[in-house]
Amino acid sequence: MKFTLRTARSDSEQSVIPLVNIVFLLLIFFMLAGQLTTPELFRIEPPFSDSRTRGSTSDTLILLSPTGELGVDGKPVTVEQLRDIVAVWLTADPATVVKLKADASMDSHKVIELSESLRDQGVSRLLLLTTLPSG
Repeated sequence: MKFTLRTARSDSEQSVIPLVNIVFLLLIFFMLAGQLTTPELFRIEPPFSDSRTRGSTSDTLILLSPTGELGVDGKPVTVEQLRDIVAVWLTADPATVVKLKADASMDSHKVIELSESLRDQGVSRLLLLTTLPSG
């Protein structure tokens, strides 16, 4: 009877296995993490600004599409519904900072009109979200 001797794995093969495991774990993590953010209701390109302050997106984000549609929490809303939503925000916290993300191609008069409407409703702090110019 003839037996074949198996050779042991070399050290270089054994040292690569943990690296491969880590790469696959990172791949799985980033695949899952990429699904945690909800897509925005409208495709919006914010205007450019030289402001260095950073605004964070939170529950008080209002979207204004290039066609004038409004959105909150991933759902389209009417002006009347927006007033009700803002009233709830202000009831919960009168110092709520409302963030407005409007498209850069949107007519500035519409943005000002919405801003004044929010101010008349009692919003004391309104942030217009913009992007920094590249370069």
